Amino acid sequence: MCLYTKFNFLLSADPYNAYYKSKIAAFAEEAAGGDAAAVAAKAAAAAKEAADAAGHVVVKGTGAAKATVLTAGPPHSLTHWLP
Repeated sequence: MCLYTKFNFLLSADPYNAYYKSKIAAFAEEAAGGDAAAVAAKAAAAAKEAADAAGHVVVKGTGAAKATVLTAGPPHSLTHWLP
């Protein structure tokens, strides 16, 4: 059991580790003088590699889905009266 849950993203089994690795790779590429496209490509490759190593599936949202609020029907629709 880890006492410092604040830093669990450093563990390779943590789902946030892929994000951490992508940010480190992007920072290293940017520090080396890479352009924006190279930085984004390096970050995406590092995130995919970290997620694959941990066995996580990374799903990227498109933003096209809209939230749907489900509401319960009238109270009588949830009951069944027996004679």
